Amino acid sequence: MIKCLMKPSHLRSEHDCLNLIAYMKNVKFFAQRDVKDQDFQSIIDCLQHESFQPGEAIMQYGDYGDKFYIILKGSVKCLI
Repeated sequence: MIKCLMKPSHLRSEHDCLNLIAYMKNVKFFAQRDVKDQDFQSIIDCLQHESFQPGEAIMQYGDYGDKFYIILKGSVKCLI
């Protein structure tokens, strides 16, 4: 699943998209909401893979929130 996420959305195969949609349906945030099946394609079209090094700041307090992160591997700490 991670490999298909690492591809730009326009290079993902139909199989990649189906795998991503199945994964996204199980992400707690989406599972707890009434997201329609047809909306998942739009959601996965917006997905981009990002990678961070241990200890690297992902955002700072006061930053404008323009992203939604799903952690595939590893963990994060929120410090205020």
